[in-house]
Amino acid sequence: MTWEAAAPAFNGTLVVGRDPLSAWRDLRPLPPSTRRVLVPVKDHPQEVEKLLSASGFELVPIYRTAGTSFWTAARRAGGKEPANANGEVALQLGGVEADEQFFKLNVDLHVHIENLSAAGQSAPQPPVLGVIDDRIGFLHSQFCKAAAGEDARHTRFIAVWDQTEINDAALVAPWQRPGKLSYGRELIRDRIDEVLASAPANGRWQESAYQRLGLALPFGVTPWSHGTHVLGIAGGLADPFSPGVSDAAAAMDLIAVQLPSSAVEKTHGAWLNAYVLDGLHYILDRAPSSSPVVVNVSLGGSLGPRDGSSLLERAIQELIVLSKGRLTVVLAAGNSRQEKLHAHRLLEPAESASFVVEVADDDPTPNMVEFWMNGIEVPDATIAVSRMSAAGGVAETSGPVSNGQAKVRTQGDGLASGLVTVSSPAAAPNGVGVQAFIGLGQTAFHQPNARSEAGRWQVEVTNRRQIQPGQDNRLRVHAWIVRDDIPAGHVVTPAPQQIVFTGASPVEVRATVSSMAGTRGAIVVGGYVLSSVGQHGMFAGSGQGHTPAGGEPGPVISGPDLCGPAAVDGRGVPDVWFLSDVPQNPDPLETRRKQGTSMAAPYVARRLANAIAGLGTPPADKKGLLGALLATVPQMGPPAGADPTWTSTVWI
Repeated sequence: MTWEAAAPAFNGTLVVGRDPLSAWRDLRPLPPSTRRVLVPVKDHPQEVEKLLSASGFELVPIYRTAGTSFWTAARRAGGKEPANANGEVALQLGGVEADEQFFKLNVDLHVHIENLSAAGQSAPQPPVLGVIDDRIGFLHSQFCKAAAGEDARHTRFIAVWDQTEINDAALVAPWQRPGKLSYGRELIRDRIDEVLASAPANGRWQESAYQRLGLALPFGVTPWSHGTHVLGIAGGLADPFSPGVSDAAAAMDLIAVQLPSSAVEKTHGAWLNAYVLDGLHYILDRAPSSSPVVVNVSLGGSLGPRDGSSLLERAIQELIVLSKGRLTVVLAAGNSRQEKLHAHRLLEPAESASFVVEVADDDPTPNMVEFWMNGIEVPDATIAVSRMSAAGGVAETSGPVSNGQAKVRTQGDGLASGLVTVSSPAAAPNGVGVQAFIGLGQTAFHQPNARSEAGRWQVEVTNRRQIQPGQDNRLRVHAWIVRDDIPAGHVVTPAPQQIVFTGASPVEVRATVSSMAGTRGAIVVGGYVLSSVGQHGMFAGSGQGHTPAGGEPGPVISGPDLCGPAAVDGRGVPDVWFLSDVPQNPDPLETRRKQGTSMAAPYVARRLANAIAGLGTPPADKKGLLGALLATVPQMGPPAGADPTWTSTVWI
């Protein structure tokens, strides 16, 4: 195995549409795992469109008149591979962010967005609850106007959008294309009611109804139905936390966005970006213009600096600001606090730190680690990747790699089995100055692609900055292992194996929120364990934000805004399951319960929607929203002696 300098044209970037889990392996254009990407748009959108078109992309139509600064684009079917000889429409490695330097467009668009803001409208309407998720059982009786009687066949859904990419030949009634979006398929209220009305009165009719709609279920016969569970908590007829109590949310209209499996099965979250942003625009477009909108997103990725500066965080923030209070976004903080996926060191000049990972035998997927390092100006840092011998020594090393450089580990057949690259992000808000990316090939010998060896790999970071009097010459290093596990309810064969930091790595529990949870205007929800006898406790997995610390550059995210129940009496939150026409027998294995901040977020979303409904007009900002929420629900503090920096001290 040899480590060689990568071609200068590569220089730490990926071409739009290439999967970061695989594209680094041989540095050639590969068939993309997705056709949709998120790009920032500055002044002169026609020029941006021309650049995208030259690389085989088209803008999603809903953004042509929206006036937002962040758009999504899709690869044309049958189009050419995006060119990368000159870095056209490049994406940063790991963070999957469009290269704003390439666009050279510097003035933000500030255009009125039709149907985005409720300002100036007639009397406010009740809030609409939206969910962007996976495996949403939208025919469930919990989402009808009543659980029994005539209204049981009348849906509360305004619309359901399945974002799965399908061609025109597969688009059959009652499905239709979304009006202002060019992909996937939607069902509007009347069509859903027709499906409900035409179903037989007895038997497992819902399963056959989903199949008639072209929704093959193996997930219809398993309790692992994440989106159904989330929506049941947020807007079901029965609130699982308040049995027998009627609230405003039980009667609210609903809108659901079903994410494509290609975006959900990759737990790194890179391919969530475009779909989540499209989903928010869709919900805003389909909801009545005078209705406040509360959208729950109980998903997240593990790529990016987690400080509000990623493209998706900025895009969501822009929508929240421009909506002037109409849009409330609720995000789950994530469950990675104890997963040993984050490490952190503050290095003095000439000081080094080692970050060690253990790569398992027979791992069928690549493994990746991201490093984000501070600096208003690019600090002089080097990264070296080494494979450790059984005796603990260095068996081989890439040698130091500095900013603007990349090295590839090649096999005898020319395939790449490792990569280290260091580059400056095109935009570096919050003081982030350097991003480094480490990739190691799979170890499974039954795979035909490039392989790396199992065992311990060490990444050494060195602060080589020259001491400047009167300046902070330290280098703050945040390292995150990219998630590579299997989401609940999905079957992936052979199964990937998640790597973690090990040995003397400086593992930290802070900065373990998901990649979207830095969105400053969103309500970010952590979790606690609700007890029926009042002995509430901390939910150990609840993600923690960046906490203020000496020398931390720029603004930081202190953690979740508040916490909701992520578990009940040490178990999960009860699930409404996917099919409401299947007998719900007691399950001794408790497989119909789930726990995590995915459950805490819709608990908070429901109570936010109820608070907004009581006010009539939603508060214009996050502070007002939280104030309105806390005025209507009881609070409970964390246990005595709990670390107040662990997560939010506001529990509801």
